[in-house]
Amino acid sequence: MHDGAPCHRASAIKTYLETEKISVLDWPGNSPDMNPIENVWKVMKDQLALQEVTTKAEMIAKIKYLWFNNKKIHETAINGVKSMQERVQLLLKNKGMWTKY
Repeated sequence: MHDGAPCHRASAIKTYLETEKISVLDWPGNSPDMNPIENVWKVMKDQLALQEVTTKAEMIAKIKYLWFNNKKIHETAINGVKSMQERVQLLLKNKGMWTKY
């Protein structure tokens, strides 16, 4: 799922996705409420705020640890994916306007 971010439009990324035959969904650039990763980032930020971090290396290590080991982050990601059909239906019902997500 890509929005209009420059990193998503990079030719190297496009080439890699084509070579690996990875399909990408078109996605409106200004709909963070429709992108479940935003919920995951919120949980990640909340969990990181509970950690003592003093260096960039510690921050990277803690992010990796939380990503792979934190149950709340995992559940948020799974629930976000499972909610996609409902998110899209609600977006259509609201004619592209704000949703509860």
